Amino acid sequence: MKLKGIITIGILMIGAIIYAQEIKKDTVQKDGIKNNISTTKTGMYKGTKSKNAKALFQKALKFSEKQDFQNAEKYYLEALREDPKFVEAYDNLGRLYRRIGKYDKAISNYKKSIELYPNGIMAHQNIAVVYGIKEEYENAINEYKEIIKLSPDNPEGYFGLANSYMMVSKFDLALKNAEKTVEIYKQTDSHYLNEGYYLTGLIYYYSGNTEKAKENLLLAKENGANIDPNLENEIFSNHSDNDNIQLKTKEDYAKYESKVIEDINWIMNTPLKKDSQTRKEKSAFLIKWMSGSPTVSIELVSGIVPLGCADCLMSFMSGWTKYSLENDYSDNKVNCAIAGVEYAIEFYENNKSELGKNSDMEKLIKQQKREN
Repeated sequence: MKLKGIITIGILMIGAIIYAQEIKKDTVQKDGIKNNISTTKTGMYKGTKSKNAKALFQKALKFSEKQDFQNAEKYYLEALREDPKFVEAYDNLGRLYRRIGKYDKAISNYKKSIELYPNGIMAHQNIAVVYGIKEEYENAINEYKEIIKLSPDNPEGYFGLANSYMMVSKFDLALKNAEKTVEIYKQTDSHYLNEGYYLTGLIYYYSGNTEKAKENLLLAKENGANIDPNLENEIFSNHSDNDNIQLKTKEDYAKYESKVIEDINWIMNTPLKKDSQTRKEKSAFLIKWMSGSPTVSIELVSGIVPLGCADCLMSFMSGWTKYSLENDYSDNKVNCAIAGVEYAIEFYENNKSELGKNSDMEKLIKQQKREN
């Protein structure tokens, strides 16, 4: 994922019904965006003619509701041995495996569901969510496009597509689909309208349009959304020192390079719990400078970027930026990335008591130790 100056804040169904349909959802939140994983009692795709398979399915469903996933898996698999074309069982196995973190098995079961019933929007949506969790965004995009083909008036297809495009920095396409989502939510008087505004606000924020981000996040708040506190502080607080800084021309950016270095040094050398207001103002300036700099281009590559820790991500970008500026605007991505990782690790280790343990950072530290 290529992105200049970004902090990730840490954000449907159709089918033939023979039995009484009953759908249940649970929410998966990633990168500040909420997605729904769905399950169903028999009836989503005509169910099964096998009485034994149906009875086993109902047992599995009860165990799953009690979060006894071992027995739930056992009975879903037995139901499938009775009827290998029992689509609902594949769907619910997919959800079960997603819940216990066995994502490849989840995908395999959703694919089987889609193979048996290609028009099953629920399976397309749920497999797309799992692809998103795995950061396989192009696969997720393909699934959301399929949902839109099958059901052009379904807002979930556009919502998921907007989120996925945002994650690969295709902001124009992300915005187009987010606005379509909001349009449908308005037409249907959906209580998910706040999520549509939230997603739109995040897209504007990540693309550097703070005013439009503020406008949409305010609409999200007015419709009941809970905005991430870090994002809310940044968007809705006053940055008095930064308001007078103009960054329009190449010369403007060059003029503030010394301030960039000074602010990076301050952020790195000042404990996280000290002077939070100054940190907020300096971070806001750095994000603004990094996001528009004509000389420094930051590339965020999955696996080496601490997306799960906003302050660590800021340190990564700071290390990249400082290395580039101090080395004649170096565009050597390997060297810049190494500098970014070193800064992120140093910051994390110096402030771990405040940040808490972060899995992304622990992986980076282990990787660094192996390479050394």
